[in-house]
Amino acid sequence: MPLKFTKELSTHLFKYVKSVDVKFNPFDNRTTSAREVLRQVMAERYSKANPKLQINSHVVGTPNPPSVVFKFVNDNEKVFDSSE
Repeated sequence: MPLKFTKELSTHLFKYVKSVDVKFNPFDNRTTSAREVLRQVMAERYSKANPKLQINSHVVGTPNPPSVVFKFVNDNEKVFDSSE
């Protein structure tokens, strides 16, 4: 069974996220998951939990696959290939 976080716990964990960078081509069929991540992280509860959170969306016109990069307060990065 996959690990499931509650709404309160996920909001609390966003205090440790410094920035979220989402890069996608709006005309590509592979951007569904990247756009969904962007929609979810723009929720008001995350900006209230972490006022310094930077959300950057990069709309590109290249055929590269979409990507999502989470940067944490300790400068670690987690890169997701969101081409599915």
